[in-house]
Amino acid sequence: MKRMGMLVALLAAVGMVQFGCGKEASETTAEKAVESAMKASGQEADVTIKDNAMTVTTKDGSSSFGEGAKVPDNWPSDVPIYDGLKILAAVAAPQAFTVTGTTGDSLDKLTAYYKEQATKNGWAEDSVMSQPPLTMLSYRKEGEKRNLAIVISTEGGQQSVSITVGNE
Repeated sequence: MKRMGMLVALLAAVGMVQFGCGKEASETTAEKAVESAMKASGQEADVTIKDNAMTVTTKDGSSSFGEGAKVPDNWPSDVPIYDGLKILAAVAAPQAFTVTGTTGDSLDKLTAYYKEQATKNGWAEDSVMSQPPLTMLSYRKEGEKRNLAIVISTEGGQQSVSITVGNE
């Protein structure tokens, strides 16, 4: 039940971010609501709502959601981020990172970009599954015991891209 309360608070805060409440008082109220809900479920968190994004930071990592979300500062330099990708969510944890975003560029263009850039950055291709409107790319770095997964899907004329990198 505690998780449900946290989920409701998170959704309310995201709603305020998405609909551009932008008023500092509303942001502070939403920040406190999410922090309170997370504390009730046993997690200490610092929540910041700014520039159409909500960032939640805990001792385990940070997450950013909304149109103002940004790639984490400590994102691995060998994991490509498409230049035209509008970041909507980003998660940084001790063992893994995930970034999700959208672009109007084609599925084929994105697939070619990620295939080229991943191998250029030393990733060995594990598998490719392409069944439009979905493409899944899987890579590994054996010496470092890391995996990279890229999922590209088409929805409403936009491509949704999810990039996850983490330790095995």
